[in-house]
Parts: sequence; C-alpha cells; structure tokens
Amino acid sequence: MKQIIVKSGILNLPKKIADKLNGKKVEFYETKEGILVKPVEDIITKARGILKGTAITSESFCKLKEKEKELER
Repeated sequence: MKQIIVKSGILNLPKKIADKLNGKKVEFYETKEGILVKPVEDIITKARGILKGTAITSESFCKLKEKEKELER
C-alpha cells in the first residue's frame, strides 16, 4: 500500500479506500499497531425497511404505543 503524509489536518487516502468510504462517516481509533479508520454504522439507516412486508405500519405501531401508555396509567 502507498504511504501517505498528513498535512494541515487534511487526510488523503488511497483511491481504492477513499472510494469504499465515500459518503460514510468514519471514526479513528489509536491501537498498538497504529491508527484504525472504521466506518460509523448508522443504526437508523441499517434498520430501515426491516418491517417491510409485515402487517405492521407506522400508523398501527403508533396506535399500539398509545394503548400501552393508556395501560400504564
């Protein structure tokens, strides 16, 4: 892998890695071996569509939550 030099707070990544990370948020972790660049998982985006094809709709979910609140009172 090519070496890179970090200057002025700007990080240039090799094209292959930059293309994989394009548009993603990343976190940097310092490890014994060096610096780890890890994409941040967006749990909302990851969960999107998980209930697709089920009988649960956002409206029925809201009604269910309202009933739960009434039962708590």
